[in-house]
Amino acid sequence: MSFLENNQNKYFAILGKNPSQGARSPKLWNRVLKKLKRKERMIPIDIKKNELLKTLKKLNADKNFLGGCIAVPYKESICKILKKNIPKNILKHQSINCVFRNKSGSLTGCNTDGLGAIFSLKKNTNLKKKKILVMGLGGTGKAISASLKDFGCKNVFLTNRSPKKKNFSNIVNFKFLKWEIATSDLNNFDVIINATSAGFLNKSKTPISEKKLKFVKNKFFFDIIYQPRITRLLKITKKNNKVLNGELMNLMQAVFAFSIVTKVRDKRKIFKLMSK
Repeated sequence: MSFLENNQNKYFAILGKNPSQGARSPKLWNRVLKKLKRKERMIPIDIKKNELLKTLKKLNADKNFLGGCIAVPYKESICKILKKNIPKNILKHQSINCVFRNKSGSLTGCNTDGLGAIFSLKKNTNLKKKKILVMGLGGTGKAISASLKDFGCKNVFLTNRSPKKKNFSNIVNFKFLKWEIATSDLNNFDVIINATSAGFLNKSKTPISEKKLKFVKNKFFFDIIYQPRITRLLKITKKNNKVLNGELMNLMQAVFAFSIVTKVRDKRKIFKLMSK
């Protein structure tokens, strides 16, 4: 059974807890699909945590489902579910944000969050020889850390509120710092990346205390959140620092994901159409 009313239609989807509540990807993807005169469309599919495995099995069996995107909080969970079909070089990073059919027709995946983040950061700052802190090792934080490694950044430090994710630092060969130590004085770093969800659901929230943030100067803050465009974190830090939100990162991860899933190779054209 297809998630579309007319199960003869092939389609893409964004999978998450509640992407129907304003996810950006359907709007971006459908804009390009229409311009390319393709019949497929992207739809949001809200999934409860206890129905995730059942839903993935249903989608895998539905040959009209061609793939799509994964939203929070399932980037790591879906990676585990599809692990038998995911190449080892992607699987080791423990997170995927898009799914598509492999040559045998089964669902597999990869992650374009890190590519989007690097593209956005390169446009706004010089990453080489900078001391970088990544706060948060959820699916997106892991992807960004892996891409920083691939980009050649060496002086990178990772932190997470729960020390359970400390082992990921061994995969990318970056040093893990306890949350309290890493955030005690952000002046120790040149680039601070907020890969947590603090400031997204609760717009008045910051990943660390506002009192500490007010003492940070001449740094570069990158918040992966794009809704709202100016989070509380950026509002406080922009007075004494350079800041960047996640809007361009989100757009570029969508460009890369669209190209991979739909096999439309002209990324410049995808970018131009999505940017309108």
